[in-house]
Amino acid sequence: MEMKELLEIWELYLERRRLEAEGDAAALARLPEVTALDGLRANADLVSRLTVQRWIAMKDAQEQGASLEQIGNELGVTRQAAWEFMQRRMAEQREGPPDDAA
Repeated sequence: MEMKELLEIWELYLERRRLEAEGDAAALARLPEVTALDGLRANADLVSRLTVQRWIAMKDAQEQGASLEQIGNELGVTRQAAWEFMQRRMAEQREGPPDDAA
């Protein structure tokens, strides 16, 4: 599934939650059914894909001369947290996915 489709499912789930909280049954009836599990599955896939894209952008920024402090600032984390994220991603690439990733 494309990221755009996953985002649509996630946003639809959030909209359904909002309408349920407001008690707007008429508006809710006009929307396609999206369960919490549908939303959760879409969210997990989006987060996974965005994490990969974050790693790519961090490497690109570093190659363009950005410091880990600058990268961390853009991500809203410390330099240390940015470094640790990059170290984990490099280790994952060297070792491959964990055995229980299935």
